[in-house]
Amino acid sequence: MVTLVIWALARKKYIWAGLGVILASILLLNTYAYFWIYPQTLPNKNTPFAKNIADYINQSVSPDLPVLMYGCCWGDWGQPEPQAIKFQIATSHDFFQIEKTVPLTAIPIQMWSQRILVVTAPDSVLPRALTENSLRDPVIIVKNGYNIAKVYTTILPKSL
Repeated sequence: MVTLVIWALARKKYIWAGLGVILASILLLNTYAYFWIYPQTLPNKNTPFAKNIADYINQSVSPDLPVLMYGCCWGDWGQPEPQAIKFQIATSHDFFQIEKTVPLTAIPIQMWSQRILVVTAPDSVLPRALTENSLRDPVIIVKNGYNIAKVYTTILPKSL
């Protein structure tokens, strides 16, 4: 009789130990799936285009230089989002975004005849008015193997 009680108690301990091993295995598998597998399935392998563009602007561009984003959303799932770039710029840049289908005359008048920073898709072909007075060769921002954006400084002409 005593051996049956001891056997029953020992069996319960094995059941609890087995459940503990199963729960620990589930926890480990879910952690692996969430932190290692899941990010690889996100758009552009979870590369934050807007953050990387804003970081470049914050670190490499003088605060008084206006920023013109020509086009938008060239990465997977519509990144970079122009407002995301604007909100992550730490310095006080004037920021304006224009779609490629909109005429360049929609660019605010205060940006004409002065230096501006143009941000666009890495493979974008730009209108002549945006490239003819370029002050330096374009810089391609690369992160995680992705060409995130083409960035360059130019002077917009007084008129088109």
